[in-house]
Amino acid sequence: MAEFNGKPALANNLYSSFDPETRDRARYDVIVGGLIVANRPDLYKLLGFLGGDSQGDRFSDMVPLLKAVFALFGGHRSPVTLVADDVRELLRLAVLNEDDAMAIEALWARAADVLFGVNPRDRARAIEWGEFFNKLSSGAGEKVLAEFGRQVAAYQAAVSGHLEALKNSK
Repeated sequence: MAEFNGKPALANNLYSSFDPETRDRARYDVIVGGLIVANRPDLYKLLGFLGGDSQGDRFSDMVPLLKAVFALFGGHRSPVTLVADDVRELLRLAVLNEDDAMAIEALWARAADVLFGVNPRDRARAIEWGEFFNKLSSGAGEKVLAEFGRQVAAYQAAVSGHLEALKNSK
């Protein structure tokens, strides 16, 4: 297996993808969130379809995935809330390249300002799940969820492709 700085290159690439600002640290919830986003996509779609969650039929397949990651990022707070900067991190979970990053950042910056009245990196104002999903699943917020959904599908396909390549290399 190829190495980079004494570590397996694949592990280094994985870690680097969760540390885009190259601070040599990655948040545990971001790493676990990335794994959740990549894991069992068909199950999330089925749960969204069967879940009876009336919040936005167009994005029903994303509701279980978003709820799981939102709760992960929210930790033990009750009710579960995130600050705008955490929402930005959540929306970046499926970023595969710089174009994806710029697209989701720009869409979140506009939504944070227009829908939530905050700076996209605000660390003070708490956003609850219901407010988050209701505002993003209609009107001006739909573009954010549509782009996130597109990126999630591409991310899942990339992870699947890498897993298949690993299986075939044995």
